[in-house]
Amino acid sequence: MKFDSCCFIWFIFVLLSSLKASMCIILTGVADELKMSKTFISPNKYDIMLTDIKKEDLRDYSRQFDFEYNVVSKEKYVVFPVQGIIADSRLLIPLTVHYKKVYVKTLFLVDPGSPYVFLSQDTFNVLGISDTITVGINLLIQGKPAVAHLSTNHFSDINVIGAIYLSKHSLHLSVRYDI
Repeated sequence: MKFDSCCFIWFIFVLLSSLKASMCIILTGVADELKMSKTFISPNKYDIMLTDIKKEDLRDYSRQFDFEYNVVSKEKYVVFPVQGIIADSRLLIPLTVHYKKVYVKTLFLVDPGSPYVFLSQDTFNVLGISDTITVGINLLIQGKPAVAHLSTNHFSDINVIGAIYLSKHSLHLSVRYDI
């Protein structure tokens, strides 16, 4: 896939302190997490119609961030703020996933419409989790606790970061259009 440099956009995820600026995009409150998990369909039935981006594309995009996609990393975490890109009309950010003693630097599709975090089977394998995944796995993303589910259906190759993770950790999205 070709990357159009005119569409390069910086996404900055910033940990908010107790003060939430009115210009920030605030997704939902932490108190809404339980309500969201009861409202949405179960993670194993969840689907995102991703037909335009594949694992091979993510390998290419990861090079723009100077790392190899889904490879064990010596660097523990990407430091906030995190800069991402829009590629093929999709928001992508590099984040580090930590499980037990393994750190993996990977790309995530940002989907504020998704209530869950999903990891591809490839990412789970690199983390050392090769068993059949039927329930969420507790791990860390950027040093913050998360429950990750297996990516399935039309997005089986893609890692997805959803609204519950963003909300729970008071993260917000800032977009700067440079054209």
